[in-house]
Amino acid sequence: MEARILAGMQDRVSRDSGDGDVSYFQSLTLRMEFLVKLTTAAVVACLDDDADRNRYGLEHKLVRANSLGEWSEVLRDSLIGPSAQFFAPPSRAIVRELTERVGPSDWRYRVVEGLDTAAKILALPSSIGHRAALRQAFDICVQIRNRTRGHGATTAERCHDLCPPIAAALGSIEENLAIFHQPWAYLRRNLSGKYRVTPLAGGTTPFDYLRSDAETPLANGVYLHVGDHRMVPLVIYFESSSDIALPNGAFRNQEFEVLSYITDDTTRVDGAAWMTPPTSLPPSETEGQSDLGVVGGVLTNLPPKARGHVPRDFLEERLAEELRIVDRHPIVSLTGAGGIGKTTIAIAAIDKIANEERPPYDVVVWTSARDIDLLESGP
Repeated sequence: MEARILAGMQDRVSRDSGDGDVSYFQSLTLRMEFLVKLTTAAVVACLDDDADRNRYGLEHKLVRANSLGEWSEVLRDSLIGPSAQFFAPPSRAIVRELTERVGPSDWRYRVVEGLDTAAKILALPSSIGHRAALRQAFDICVQIRNRTRGHGATTAERCHDLCPPIAAALGSIEENLAIFHQPWAYLRRNLSGKYRVTPLAGGTTPFDYLRSDAETPLANGVYLHVGDHRMVPLVIYFESSSDIALPNGAFRNQEFEVLSYITDDTTRVDGAAWMTPPTSLPPSETEGQSDLGVVGGVLTNLPPKARGHVPRDFLEERLAEELRIVDRHPIVSLTGAGGIGKTTIAIAAIDKIANEERPPYDVVVWTSARDIDLLESGP
């Protein structure tokens, strides 16, 4: 099926091509920017979460990026940098398509070669050898854009020469790049709990069950299906106008600008999800021990008691009474404001049980919520 996510930009270029070479070239450079950003946003979305929060760090950089070069840097870093080890297994073929070095018989080489031809017209240094990786095409797109729209005054004659190789290269990327043949959809949850599924590319078969499923919790937004549903938070879809917008920098006051390359409309969207600095999470103070050890008469990885622990005998004994019940399997919850000592009471009660003469358990396993990936779909 036609990729709706690409169709709007294709239509704009087609319309502008009838207004002369300069207008056609300007549209093609916008199309380059659109493809660089869309591809980068999709590739980053294919990364799994990890302890160092590589995916979050890349998104954090993109919502603040004020130049196209930062997008190509993030694409390169995600594909061949430290974060590359965290790509979800089903997306490995997509990564390989962008990073594999191929020869002249491959469509990917011809894309890079075509863009390199345009770069040579602009007297930019050649960056292609006997073999090339498709990811190089996006770096060349940035160089061409910066030399012309960014820091140039391109003449009509030069636009006439540049348009054919650029148009052919971009058309080949859109036609062949695997990531645009995966199922894309915009999901919006109705009040019934079921979803409105708007197809954006590759069919909606993996998403169709959501039309009648009120149990699966997914946030509204654009999703790419690569093995599973992966939200692409940096692609904004406006359902009322069927328009696509992408981040355009200007991050301030917990908001950033998004731009439609189709209509030239801009708006500001909430950036609260990317306010935390992109560093590794500090160790949890309540993280369990890495190995099981002997405490009293049980094996456990229970954290040590907090320094300066003040016993709360009534609460600790009350909790221990509940935990001594072994003829059923209850969930016992401690509620209260943060920092009042719920975790300390739990550790003390479990330690008391473990040190009894005949404890009711052989093994007690402690897991901090900080040690679990808490996703919208569950732990």
